[in-house]
Amino acid sequence: YFRNRRASVAAAMFSYLISRLSSQLLGTLYPAYASYKAIKEQNAHEYVRWMKYWTVFGFFQVLETFADSFIFWIPFYYEFKIGFLVFLIHPRFEGADYVFRNVLHPTLDEHEPHIDGAIQSFSERARAKMGHAITFLMQHSRGYIMALLEKALLERNAIANDPAAPVAATSSAPAPAAAATATPAPKAAGATPLKAE
Repeated sequence: YFRNRRASVAAAMFSYLISRLSSQLLGTLYPAYASYKAIKEQNAHEYVRWMKYWTVFGFFQVLETFADSFIFWIPFYYEFKIGFLVFLIHPRFEGADYVFRNVLHPTLDEHEPHIDGAIQSFSERARAKMGHAITFLMQHSRGYIMALLEKALLERNAIANDPAAPVAATSSAPAPAAAATATPAPKAAGATPLKAE
């Protein structure tokens, strides 16, 4: 049982890796290069074709994110995704044009006012929230910076007015040298000075 289980898991992982590699090559890299060629050569037909493809592929990526999490266990799921990408790209099928004309365009055209309204409402709320956040940060950061500057000035004034500061500075200075002349010793009692002959 465990051997069969490991074999099925390995097969699923292999199918997943092949699917991801094919998705990057067929779904992203080749269409990106073909779009570059269409723009460079100013080919209007190819330009419209790849614009339709990128529109379909964008929605496909969103659906793929959820599908990979919930229906990945369906047999030949990853192989189906590879086949769908080939259907979208291959000029013989023109799958991207078919999906765009028959699925995306009617759906988006029907719900376009609601989508535009939701996007506009979200943009306005996002700008308002961002403006409040920027104002809040500016006010609080300015007060914090002013508090730091005031603290630094108070510390500097306290050090400058501290009476112990010069004492500590002079106490470390070397002691003055002793006087060069010594005090003469007192004369003994009864001693008479000698006279030179």
